[in-house]
Parts: sequence; C-alpha cells; structure tokens
Amino acid sequence: MLNPFTDPLESGANPLALAKFINHLSARRAGPLGMKPWAFSPRELTSMMEESHLHYRPVTLPKKAGGSRKIHAPEPALKMVQWALAPFFRTLFTPAACSFGFERGRGIVENARVHVGQDWVLNADIRDFFPSISTARLQGLFLSDWGPRMSVYMAQCFARLVTHQGRLPQGAPSSPVLTNLVAADLDIRLQGLALHFGCRYSRYVDDITFSSSGQNALHEVMPRLSRIVASEGFELNPEKTRLQSASMRQGVTGLVLTSAKSDAAPCVSAPREFRRHTRSMLHTWRANGLVEVSRRSGQTPQEFARSAEGRIAHICHVRESPEAKRFHAELARLLQRDARALDGSAGPLDESAGPAGLAV
Repeated sequence: MLNPFTDPLESGANPLALAKFINHLSARRAGPLGMKPWAFSPRELTSMMEESHLHYRPVTLPKKAGGSRKIHAPEPALKMVQWALAPFFRTLFTPAACSFGFERGRGIVENARVHVGQDWVLNADIRDFFPSISTARLQGLFLSDWGPRMSVYMAQCFARLVTHQGRLPQGAPSSPVLTNLVAADLDIRLQGLALHFGCRYSRYVDDITFSSSGQNALHEVMPRLSRIVASEGFELNPEKTRLQSASMRQGVTGLVLTSAKSDAAPCVSAPREFRRHTRSMLHTWRANGLVEVSRRSGQTPQEFARSAEGRIAHICHVRESPEAKRFHAELARLLQRDARALDGSAGPLDESAGPAGLAV
C-alpha cells in the first residue's frame, strides 16, 4: 500500500510528487486547528521555486540599537507552504538542551538563567546568521543522515522553497527551525568545549554565551570558539564579542545577571534603564492622565496603555520581584481610573486580566 508521506519523499522526482507531499503536510497541520488546508498545484510550487522574487516582499524593521534591518517576508501562498513544512523539518533533529531560540518553553529568560551565579561571562555573536545558511547547505543537510530518507529531487525542492536568492530569509516561518537544524553540530561542539574547560554554554539564535567561575577558562575558550564557529560555516562578529566580570554589569540576551558577589541573591532581571523608563511612564500617566500622556508621546490612549502593559508583562515574566508587583498594581489602578479614556478605542484592553504572569 502506498504511504502518502514516505513514498513521495523517498521516490519523488517531479512537481506532482512534491505537491502531493506538501498538500499532505498542509492537511495534517491544518486539521487539528480546524482550518481548511491549502492545496497547492505543481505549477504553483514550481513558480515559487523558479520565480521566488514574485513570492517575497521586502520589509524594513527597526533595530533595538538604532537603524533598521531589511528582511524578506513570503507572500501568503508561499508562507503557507513553509508553515506546512516547518513541523516536518522539526522531526529531523532533537534540539540540544543548550539551544534556547525558537523552542517551546525556552526563551531569553531561560537562556540567561543558565549563567546565573557565574563570575565571568563571555558573549559572542554570529555575523549574518540567517543569510549564512545557503540553499546548497540545506540541501546537503536534507540528504544527510539527520532524518528520513528522501530523493535528491525532493531535497532540492525543499531547499529552494525555504530560501530566497540562495539564502535563508529571516521572515519565513520555516527559517527558525532550520537555523537550529543547521546549528545542531555547532551546539554539540561548543557544549563539549564548555564541559572541557568547566564552563557553561548556551545559544539563543545568533547569541552565544559562555560563563565560568574563573577568567582563565574563558581565555582558553575564546580562540577555540572562533575556530569551531568558522569550521561550521559561520563567522563571529568581533565588535560584539565581550568578556564581563562580576564587577561589571553582566548582560545576556538583553537581560542582566546579578552577581553572586553582589548584595542581592543571584538572579536574572530586566535592565535597570528599562525598568526606570517604565516607572517614569507610570508616573507621568498618574500625574497627567492617559489622554495627555498619550498625546505627548504621539500615541493614542490605547497604544500608550498597551505599551505600558507590554513593558510590565515583560518585567514580570523575567522576575516577579516586589518592584514588578508594584508596577502591575499601579497599572491596574490607572486602567481602572482612566477607563473612559479607552472607551471607543479599537480593541479595548481587558482590564480584569492585567499583564501576563500576574492576576489583578
């Protein structure tokens, strides 16, 4: 009996086999969500591979440190193909415990917690992480022993459907899982490096972190880190490589570690500047009212309130400190006091729920 999953994958040699396989994945993913699955014709899929410029649009996003970044986002039809393929790619490997990007239940907070209590922290950044992953590299991975056996034709098609201009696009729904697939060997080798020198290691997307109780171990790690990263087809950004001691503010993926040598117990927290700005937002709101403070900031009352809510939700998620609870309580009071200012705005806030993580 023909298997709609394995047969096209192992023997597929034409667009019809590709369409059968992707439509099977689309139905399998859409069904449990109560969605009507998209069905793609061989001609549509061929166009997506051979005329990819017609199926992407450039999107400009602001950078946290200033400036902007241009990414390429797929148009709806190609996006659904990539969305259907993503769970299949996820079955090709088991993510390492040291990988925290794009994995359920793992994020910047869990990544930073790996390094709590360490006296020295080494941060490094992979330059152009997504564009470093080429179509040819993905095809080679698909044909390797990582996962199920597939024909050369199917591996070529998968690699072309998830790349744009020969590179992995940052805006595609299939890209996150593929970065972790490509970096799986890198994680294994860097975890081994950390264990050899008695260090801790974690990676969040393109952010690499090592930590240790002593400085010498990290000095041993640094040159080896560069060589391993290069041998895995990536390159470090030297401008973003930094070694931080316990006497400095130790940052990991945008969060701050309190040292074991400080007065406070070692923990992870949102940066002081972020918390200070949030406190200032609440103070200005309390003193001037929601309508006035939103006018000064160039936002609608709804937008300003959502911004404050999002910031406080982040602070609470990172660490439910007494300060975070005070922010949450103050937000609840201000939302109740200025409820009229939110009336008539699109998509009113749910004042009874409050920010994620804490109940009002």
